[in-house]
Amino acid sequence: MLASPPLVGIGLISYPLYLWHWPLLTFARITLQREPSVGVTLGLLALSVLFAWLTYEFLEKRVRHATTGPGRRSFHVVTALCSSLVVLALVGLLAYAGRVQARSADAPFVAQISEAVHDWEEPRNRLVPGDARDTVIFFGDSHMQQLLPRVDQVVKEPHAARRTVLIRTRGGCAPLPGIERRGYDCDDYVDETFRLAQRAEVDTLVIAASWKGFLSRRDYYRSEDEDFADPLRLANAQWVWTGFEARLRELVRRGKRVVIILSTPRGDVFDPRTMLVRDGIDFEARIPQRVDVRAVDRDTADVDGKLRALAARAGAEAVDPTSWVCGARWCPTVDENGKPYFKDDTHLRASFVRAHVTALDRFIYVPAARSGAARLL
Repeated sequence: MLASPPLVGIGLISYPLYLWHWPLLTFARITLQREPSVGVTLGLLALSVLFAWLTYEFLEKRVRHATTGPGRRSFHVVTALCSSLVVLALVGLLAYAGRVQARSADAPFVAQISEAVHDWEEPRNRLVPGDARDTVIFFGDSHMQQLLPRVDQVVKEPHAARRTVLIRTRGGCAPLPGIERRGYDCDDYVDETFRLAQRAEVDTLVIAASWKGFLSRRDYYRSEDEDFADPLRLANAQWVWTGFEARLRELVRRGKRVVIILSTPRGDVFDPRTMLVRDGIDFEARIPQRVDVRAVDRDTADVDGKLRALAARAGAEAVDPTSWVCGARWCPTVDENGKPYFKDDTHLRASFVRAHVTALDRFIYVPAARSGAARLL
């Protein structure tokens, strides 16, 4: 069966259409700083079809069907195309080498913003033997991973006898028993960590997580739900929090020190990417200098209140990390040099944690060294 003329036409322009649609959609995302709406997307796809047809009619057909050779028009077209490709390749190499700067490089604070967004250290689960047999476990998701630069700093440059440190983190996994996410294997990871925390050599368990983020997620399930058919609302799944509390209470009963680090300040106002606003092809830095600490507290009051009450009943400690960033009334978003404190809207940047989050040190150091490092792994 012969293809209909419209299908033939689409086939003829399919390759230039493939080349045109992606840069147009990408440029829209960069310009709008968000995913384009359905209307904008459809308009850009229609524009891609127009550009693809023009490319086919006035470039591809002439190059493909003309006879090449010196003195011929097509020879000059091919020469111009090859020259353009060479020029583009040279510009790309110069940009890669840093010899050609983007327009954004001239915008105020853009270097600090770019540096902040990439200021993250890849976590490694590991055991670091210390001077004492006593062991502290740092346990949680990416909100514990954000704190590890300070842990690494203390481990590398100890100023007193320190505990053995065991790092157990998995990004995207709530440190709550009995729940699972598709493809994450959270339940086994959480169960194993709580079993390790029961060992005699472990005297401290520090837990941090995206507590506020869990409440809005709809991709957690009961670990027994193998088909992932019934997503949980963790804000209303009281059995999850009751099970978590029971695990903590059992550890405290065994003489362990259990610490829950509450919610880190969060929100778009802290995100460095929102501090550089595109206006067409130009940029403008809009740096909010501070945020009312009462607004920060209100945002996480629901889950932090639940955790405070849970910790009190279980005999655990609750630590508020807001004081690591905020003062009595205000939370700054950048330091005196214009460097953002955060890497995104919820995670502190590694260099800030390494230099300022000294509150973690007391969980690592011990008053006096005791012989015999732990062997947990």
